Amino acid sequence: MNTRIGSIAVVIVLVHNFVIINGAEFVGCFHKNAYLRRLDLFSGSPNVCIDGCKNVYYRYAVLDGNSCLCTSTLNEKEVNLDECNRPCAEDADEFCGGGYVQSVYDTEIRVPGPPQNANIINRKESSILIEWSEPEQKATLSRYIIRANVVKNYGTMLPAPPPEWTIETIDHTVQYELVNLHPGSRYNISIISFSNDFGEGGSKWIVGETDIGVPEPPPPSANILNHNGKTMTVEIPSLVNNNGPITAIHVVVIFVDSELFQQFDENLLKDHKHASEDGLNYYITASLDNESTTRKFVIGNGLNYGGYDNVPLPTDRHIHVALGVLSKLGNTTKTLYTREAMHEKTAPIAIDIGNDGGRDGVEFMLLIGCGFLGILLIFSVVGYTYLRLKMGSRLQRLPSDHHELTVQGPMMEVENNDAYQPDGFSKKSFDQNISDILDQVEPSKNHPRNNVKLDVNKLIATGQYGDIIGGKLNATPCHVHVVSDDMDTLCQNQFLRELSGLLKLSFHKNLVDFYGFCQSANWLYLLFEETHTSLKTVLVGSRTTPDSKDLSSLSELFILQTLCELSAAMEFISNQEVIHGKLSTHNIFMTSANIPKISFFGMCFDSNGKKIDTSRFSAPEVLRFQHLCIQSDIWSFGCLIWECCSLGGTLFPSISSNELMSRIKEGARPERIPYIHNDMHQLLLNCWQIEPSERPTFSEITSILWQFLSSPQHILSFKRRGGYTLPYYLPLLEEQNA
Repeated sequence: MNTRIGSIAVVIVLVHNFVIINGAEFVGCFHKNAYLRRLDLFSGSPNVCIDGCKNVYYRYAVLDGNSCLCTSTLNEKEVNLDECNRPCAEDADEFCGGGYVQSVYDTEIRVPGPPQNANIINRKESSILIEWSEPEQKATLSRYIIRANVVKNYGTMLPAPPPEWTIETIDHTVQYELVNLHPGSRYNISIISFSNDFGEGGSKWIVGETDIGVPEPPPPSANILNHNGKTMTVEIPSLVNNNGPITAIHVVVIFVDSELFQQFDENLLKDHKHASEDGLNYYITASLDNESTTRKFVIGNGLNYGGYDNVPLPTDRHIHVALGVLSKLGNTTKTLYTREAMHEKTAPIAIDIGNDGGRDGVEFMLLIGCGFLGILLIFSVVGYTYLRLKMGSRLQRLPSDHHELTVQGPMMEVENNDAYQPDGFSKKSFDQNISDILDQVEPSKNHPRNNVKLDVNKLIATGQYGDIIGGKLNATPCHVHVVSDDMDTLCQNQFLRELSGLLKLSFHKNLVDFYGFCQSANWLYLLFEETHTSLKTVLVGSRTTPDSKDLSSLSELFILQTLCELSAAMEFISNQEVIHGKLSTHNIFMTSANIPKISFFGMCFDSNGKKIDTSRFSAPEVLRFQHLCIQSDIWSFGCLIWECCSLGGTLFPSISSNELMSRIKEGARPERIPYIHNDMHQLLLNCWQIEPSERPTFSEITSILWQFLSSPQHILSFKRRGGYTLPYYLPLLEEQNA
C-alpha cells in the first residue's frame, strides 16, 4: 500500500513540474514572501494572476490562495512541490500555494514595463520638453526610445516625422527636449522602455503641440488689376501657412514717393487714421478671411473690413500693395508680410518717371554726377603723375640697404618631448609606418576599391593631410580623406599619431564613425561617417532677434544634455590614453536626431571648408611647447563649454593670436558669461588652471554636468533680461591666417 502511494506521489510531482497554463510555465513552490507587488484582483485560478502580471510586465506570477502577487526576481527558497497543496478556488485541478508557500509561474515577460508620469513641461516653435519617471518594473531597463508622429498640422501636407531619439540615462526622473519639430503641429509622442537583451518593452504616449511659427511660405504680392483714381482693384490669391492657422489676411497700402521712403516695420502697422497721426507711409486698409480661391478686392471703397477703414486712395501718390498673413493661436500671434515690403533695411529711392518733369530731373542729376566723376578722374591722373616723378628716386634702394627676413608671428619655444614623433615612427619610412598601422585594422574595414565611389566634384575641405571629398561606401554616404603624398615630415608625424590614436578607439555613439580604409595603386583613402552640421553652426543659428524673450531657440536642457554626452565621449577617449588635440565646436557635428559626434581625425574647419585657428582653444602648454596631453584636452573642453553657453561666441575676441600666450600667463581667461551660475563658472575656471595637474578629469566633469542636468535653468538661463548681450561671434578671427 505504501509503495503504491509513493508511486502516485512521484507521478503527481512530474506532471505538476511541467504544467503550462496560458503560455506560462509552472516554475515551482517557494517560501511565502508577502512583500511582492500585490494586484488588486481575485485570483481564483492561475490564468487570472498570470494575465494580471503580464499586464504590468512582471516575469513571475505568484499565487497565494486567492491573492495574486508579481515579481521579476525569485529570492525565496524553493521547497518540495507537494507543499503547494491548496487547490485554486475556480480551478480545483491547479494549486494556488499552500500553508507557508506560494505557487510561481513564469509569464515569459522579460522586457521592462512602460515609463510612468509622462508630462509636457514646456514647448516652443520647434521643440517640446517632456518629463517622465522610470517604469514600475525596470529589472532589464537599458535605455529609452522616443518616437514623435505628426497627427495634425496646418500645412497642405504632414511633414515627415523626425527620427527617433535614444536616451541612455535611466535616472528616476528624466527630462528630454525633442528638437527639430515642425511649428504649429500636434504630435503623438511615444516613450518606450528598451532592454539591450530583450528589445522594446512597455510604452507610454502623450500628445504634445509645438507653438505656431512665423507663417511660411511668405505671401505673394497682390496682383494689381486696375487703378482708377481713388480706388484700386487687386487680385488676392488663396494663401497657405504651413506653420499655423491663417487667422486673417491683411491688405497693406504703402506710399512710394520720389524720396527715400521709410523702412517697413510691421510692428508699427496701424489703421489709416493712426498711421497718418504717426507720420507713417503705410497702413492696414483691410483685414480679410482667407478663401480657397483667388478673389478680387477693391482698395479705397470706403467700407470697413475687420475693424480697418478702407479709405479712398490719394490721387497724387504712388502706391505699392502688400499682403500679410496673421496667424493666432491661444496667446501667440505671428505675422509675415510680402517680402518686397520688408526686403532691405536701406529702402530704395522711388523716383517718378511717368511725366516729363520727372524725366528732366533724372537727366539733370545724371549730368551733374558724370561731370563730378570726370573732374575726380582728372585730378587723380595729375596727382599720380606728380607723385611718380617726385618720389621716383626714392624707390631705388641703395646696394647696402638690405634686411634679413624675419618671422612676423608668435614665437614658440619647442620642447624636445617628441610630441609629434611617436615612438618608432621616425625609424621607418612614412609608407612603412602607414602600412604597419593599417595592418592592425580588422579585415572587415579594409574595403576593395570597387566598393568605394568617389565624388570628386564634392570638395568639402582641403587640409594638411589632403583633400576631404564626398563619396559612398557601397550605398552608404561617407566622407573620404584622400591622403596626400607630399606632406612634410612634421605633417607626416602628426598624421601617424592621429591615425594610430584613431585605431585605438572602438565604436562610440558620440564619435564620428571610422568605416575603414581603401587602397589603390597610388592612393590611400580613409572613410568616415558622413557629417553635415557642426555644433558651432547650430549654436550660432539658434541666436534670436533682440525682440525675442529668449536669447536662443535652444533650451538650457539641450545645451547641458549635449555637454554631458560630449564629456562622456571625451572620458571614453581619455580612458584609451588617446589625445584629441583640436577639440572645439567646429569639429563636433550634430546628427538629424541631435546626437553630438566628435570628429577625431584631421583638421578643424568651418562650414565653408576654411581651416580654423585652434590656438584659441589650446592650453598654454600647447601654445608654448606644443606639448599635447589629456590635461590639455581638459582646457579645450572648458573652452567648448564656454562656446556652448555663449551660443557660439568667439573666445578672446579682443586678443590677437600673437598675444594669447602672454595674456593667459597674466591671468586672461574667456569673459565671464553673465547668465551662467557660479557653479558652472567655477567648473570653467577649474578647467583653465595654468598647471595641468590641477585641472579636473573628464570623469569628474561628466559627474558634475550630470548633477547640473537635474536643474538646468538654475545653472544656465537664456531668458533675455538685465540688458544681457551675447558674446560676439567673429568668424574671420577664428579662421587660420585670417
